[in-house]
This record gives sequence, structure tokens and C-alpha cells, in this order.
Amino acid sequence: PHYSHNRAAAWWQVRVRARRQRRRLYSLGRNFLYGMLFRACFRVLVKAQQPQRQPLEPTSRHPGISLALHSRHPRATDDGSNVTDEQQCLHQLIRKQQEHILRRQRYQDRNTSCIVYIMSDRTATVSELSTWLKREYGCHAQSASWKADGSNTTTATSKSAQTNEHGPFAGSGFWKDLEWCAQARTGLVADLGRSSSTLLQELMEYDTYVEYHSYYLKNQKWSRHIKLPVCRLPKRLP
Repeated sequence: PHYSHNRAAAWWQVRVRARRQRRRLYSLGRNFLYGMLFRACFRVLVKAQQPQRQPLEPTSRHPGISLALHSRHPRATDDGSNVTDEQQCLHQLIRKQQEHILRRQRYQDRNTSCIVYIMSDRTATVSELSTWLKREYGCHAQSASWKADGSNTTTATSKSAQTNEHGPFAGSGFWKDLEWCAQARTGLVADLGRSSSTLLQELMEYDTYVEYHSYYLKNQKWSRHIKLPVCRLPKRLP
């Protein structure tokens, strides 16, 4: 009986420690934890096609507007030219962040730059949104699957490749787009019911926190957890 009592007490202590560790693991949220796990296990190598974004210095200069958009089209007959939902979400996030920059920041520190990283399986979506963002907000759109001159980098030019379920950027193109869009820091537009969109959210939250936290530690200032603004696209059915 004495042995059993000691074993039960030891097991109870193990459970207490396990619960304490679990709380610490999830203290910054599930997205942060899964983003950290991905970064620890995998390294995505992307050939640079455009200048890399410089690390943020949040106490001296606002990062401006830096959004990621993931637009997925599971229906093969959907060519991606209807971007109404994406435009509504982008309008919501951009207007809100523009107002925040003008209201909260000192004039000399204002950074009104606007960049939107687009991740999509349809060339029409990238093209339509790039033109709309430039016209309506003066925002610059970027995609790892598109060159700086506006031409796409894929070799799949047939109509079937452009409109099948996974589009012309499937395979390695997905990982390029994912890593490229993870550079965004101030908001996400996506259908979070999709695992690919959730992965993008996790990477953005982890990378943003690490970037800010590293800067604050370097400058001996307190860091803080940053909640990523998200606008959810409606679920698209096959």
C-alpha cells in the first residue's frame, strides 16, 4: 500500500507538470505554436524574384500596410475572375489601417506604404486584384508566381492548366507563394476553413511575433503579443 501511495503521488506530480508545460506551450496561442513547429521542422527555399522586405522596427517606424491574401478556387470551372469577396475584405482592412496610421502616429513617423502579397491558384485573380489595388488604393501587389513585370513564372500555359482545380501554380508554386505571403505583417484575407490558409496564418503570427520580440530585446524594451487582423472569405464549395 505504501508503494502504491508513492506511485500515485509521483504520477499526480507528473500530471501537474504536464499541465503546466501545456499552458506554457499554448501561452501565445495555437497559431504561434504550430507556426513555430513548422519553422523548426521545415525550411522552404524560395528563389528571390523581387527585393526582400526589410525587418520591421516597430518603435521607430510603422510597417505601413502589409497584407496577405489567399484565394482558393476548388471548382475547376471557376477561372478566378470574380474577386468581389476579396475586394470587400481588402477594402475593410486597408481603410481601417489607413485610418489608424493617420490617427495614431506622429506625422514624421507615418508610413503609408501599402503592399498586398497575393497567393492564388488562378492567374485571373492575381491580375484583377493587382489592377484594382493599384487603382483604388495605390497598393503594390506581389506574388511569388508572378515576375515584377507582371508576367507569370509558370510554364503551364494551356487552358486546362489555368482552370483545373489546383491551377498553374500547383506543387512547388504553392510553397513559393506560401513563403512569400508569410512576409505580410498587418493582416490576412483568407478562408480559414482551408488547411492551407490556416498554415499561412500560423506562419504569419509566429514570424511577426519573433520579429518584433527580437527587435524589442535588442533595444531592451518589453515585447507584446500581436493579434493578427483577419477578414474571412466565404467558403467556396467544389
